[in-house]
Amino acid sequence: MTKNELMKLLGIEALMKKNSKNKEFETMLDIVCDFLVCCRKLTGGVLPPQESTISKANSSLVTNDTSTTESTKNSQQQQQPIVGGANALRKAGSQVRKPIPQPNQTAKTQANWFQQKQEAEAKPVIEKKPVNLQKHNSNQQAEVDDWDLEEDSKADGYLPVTKTRVQNQQQDPWGHVQANNRPQTSNIISGQQRYIPNPQSMKRKAQATNDAGDIDELDDLMGFGGGSEDKNPGKKPDQMRDTLGFLKKSEQEKKLREEQKKQNQLDQNQQYKNMNELKYQLSGYVQENDGQFDYNMGALSASSRQNIRQYYQDSNITQTESQEIRKLLFKNPNSNFHDSWHQGFFFDQKLNYGIYQKEGGPCGILATVEAFFLKHLLYISQIQLSKIPKEKRDNYIAAAIVDILLNSTDENKYKINLVIPASSQNPKNPIIPTQCQKLIIKTFDKKILFDIVKDNINYFVSADGHGVILLVYSAILTKGIDNIKSDMDVQDNALLTEHGYASQELINLMLVGKSASNVFDGDKDIGDNFILKGIHKQSDVGFLTLFEAYGYFQVGNFLKNPKVPIWIICSESHYSVIFSTDFSLASKKQQVFDLVYYDELARQEDDYIMTVKLGAYKGPINLQETTEMIPPIDAVIRTKWDHGLVSWNGRQAIL
Repeated sequence: MTKNELMKLLGIEALMKKNSKNKEFETMLDIVCDFLVCCRKLTGGVLPPQESTISKANSSLVTNDTSTTESTKNSQQQQQPIVGGANALRKAGSQVRKPIPQPNQTAKTQANWFQQKQEAEAKPVIEKKPVNLQKHNSNQQAEVDDWDLEEDSKADGYLPVTKTRVQNQQQDPWGHVQANNRPQTSNIISGQQRYIPNPQSMKRKAQATNDAGDIDELDDLMGFGGGSEDKNPGKKPDQMRDTLGFLKKSEQEKKLREEQKKQNQLDQNQQYKNMNELKYQLSGYVQENDGQFDYNMGALSASSRQNIRQYYQDSNITQTESQEIRKLLFKNPNSNFHDSWHQGFFFDQKLNYGIYQKEGGPCGILATVEAFFLKHLLYISQIQLSKIPKEKRDNYIAAAIVDILLNSTDENKYKINLVIPASSQNPKNPIIPTQCQKLIIKTFDKKILFDIVKDNINYFVSADGHGVILLVYSAILTKGIDNIKSDMDVQDNALLTEHGYASQELINLMLVGKSASNVFDGDKDIGDNFILKGIHKQSDVGFLTLFEAYGYFQVGNFLKNPKVPIWIICSESHYSVIFSTDFSLASKKQQVFDLVYYDELARQEDDYIMTVKLGAYKGPINLQETTEMIPPIDAVIRTKWDHGLVSWNGRQAIL
């Protein structure tokens, strides 16, 4: 149907002539025509009846060929609509399809298909006339057939598919309609009739699919969405279009996901380095003082306890001493330790060499005891970490306490004060100095000193006790309050920071027995008789800090190069420990070596073993000169080993 014919049917032919030169009007008419044609295609439309009033008025356009007229009448009889609804069609096993005009059939023009549709729906009954199947099959062309024989054969009232087409017509009054609507090339095999789709039908179906794809593509470009999602409701979210409908997920995001997936798989399959792969070279450390501790001894016998009783005397801590101690610790004599400090030196159940920390706060004291504990374990007893006897661990704690107290004594004489509770105390309440008593020990024999500490070790290793606080009181009274103040740059400084952490003065007191405010070697005179106090001797265990990576501190050789390869590290106001099981690392430079990292607050389930390769790191050393995210432990390690590349051996670096 042309545009002129359509305008004539709509009754706007005069209006069209009047505005024939108006381009906007013509454009609008084109849109209306296209819209009506599309509507007809989408709704299916209704074929015009063969003997309509419009066709008679335009009889000049129809040929007078008798055979053509006859064929047209037959087609008209076969194409009348079926009344009976969906159930009748279901019984027939197929839907009634709109037949395609025959090549020899004269085209009807100027047909008002809206009116025809209403007339066709108004017909109540179908006229049943005998049908010549042979003639029908020869004249009618094949049409799309999308019904399923196997599925429709299960419908109620439908004849078995083994029946021939003629038998179906005799038993089923709708058989001729079914046959007329499936005029396909037949192939009878074993008494069954098999329908082979016609190539023209398949071509039309493909054309319809392509048209739908074009509509979906247009929706994608316009940002409406809906086309591809309707066709593929099972698509994954990362395959959908973005909000604007123009772009998919970027290739960069896909690559990142793939790399992350590979990395996760690598982490799962990574065989972490364990203690059995470490190089153990524990011999070489020479203890300066005579005598070694008896790490194998159990509880002291009554005779041994009576023997050591003559080397110390009990003394209560006076109120004045208590005020001075608390003022030195907190600046305020009425202050006390935070609740997190109420714990002893006990071990984690997973790592039998790691002292456990309940809460943040006492990490500096716990890390110091851990370092001296490892010194006695590895380099004096020379026991591998995987073979530590749990029943002897308290003895190594006692030895660590002895080392800390010996470092705190005066250089010319031994006068050690071991502070223990005066009576049974509630572990949930803070313990103050007046609730304690001090054991004043006067002897040069380290074995006797070890026995005294071992005899009172339960006060220090109880998980719910006050072991950490008792050790701090013991170090202060052993060093002397006046001596501690004289070692500081400013005598009004406190041993605890305002957040409850151990200050550098307290860490240095525990490490080398000198409460210096700095970590460089010796003292520095900056003028006006103001002297900055530093470290004056090599420490048994070392110290490294993240502040040096930022350029704030400069750790001297006395702390960087200790007697044994064990270091306390300060990172982000937290103290932990790194150490080596190769004693030669303390005396000579190695290109590749392993370090074990332990954080008493990290709840480690197994060992963290890092491999350091010197000269392999090409990144920034000073953290103030970069914005890169560098693991703090890596930066601390590079303050001693320049350009050391740290590998966590497949584990995620601790930040």
